Amino acid sequence: MDPGGAPSADGQRWARSGSRHPRDRDKPYLVDNRVLSARFRDKFVAELTKLHRSGQLKLTAEWSDLQDPAAFANWLKPLTDCDWVVFIEPPPTEHAKPEQVVKYLARYLTGGPISDQRLIKHQDGKVTFWARGLDKAKGNQREPYTLTGTEFTRRWAMHILPKGFVKSRCYGGFSCRHRKSYLGRCRQLLAAEQSSSAQPEATTAEPAGESEQTRRCPRCQTPMTRISQDERLSWREVLNGSHRPPWYDPFHDTILWGCVHGYGEPPDG
Repeated sequence: MDPGGAPSADGQRWARSGSRHPRDRDKPYLVDNRVLSARFRDKFVAELTKLHRSGQLKLTAEWSDLQDPAAFANWLKPLTDCDWVVFIEPPPTEHAKPEQVVKYLARYLTGGPISDQRLIKHQDGKVTFWARGLDKAKGNQREPYTLTGTEFTRRWAMHILPKGFVKSRCYGGFSCRHRKSYLGRCRQLLAAEQSSSAQPEATTAEPAGESEQTRRCPRCQTPMTRISQDERLSWREVLNGSHRPPWYDPFHDTILWGCVHGYGEPPDG
């Protein structure tokens, strides 16, 4: 999802990423992925057909039947009738290795509840791992913590998201470390931009009698009616309600977040 802009490099103004006026919504924005998909598909299929006609396409073993032009055309037809997914970002360098590409893609994946570096040993059916201590005077230094293999697996499995929930990765300005200051700066710059480009109230106000329930479509200006509005339930309501996963035990929730996330064993009570 594109936020439509961001603070400028010097942090002094709000930089818009492009025009998003309602009358421009049908125009390509940055790159029209639908057009790019069709053109890439047609170009790829055309070059593949050219290689087949010139005999440069090696078709052996189970692919040998496709040496016949008619068979190859029948095999190729379903590929030309579907949409293709395109991605145009090049490798990091012209000499990039497959390992570098895998490392790049791995940054877009979320990690598990506990990293491999925190695992110390698995012996006699027990798992020992590093966890953050509770002694603030010592800076919450990490300490070894041991659980039975069954209990360790149970707590790890409690991090599996219930059906219908999706885990998202926040990075850049929305990372945990920078989110508060970044959003504060965005709100400050947006407020300054809105105040400097404020329109007369008569031009920005909604037509008389047009409420939140009867907003107009930004494309065809047809009045729209809100059919329903569902509120997203909180984690507490999901995990303590009747639809919670069968493996979830609410009485061990405090232990889960303390131990698996690295806070050591919870205090008594």
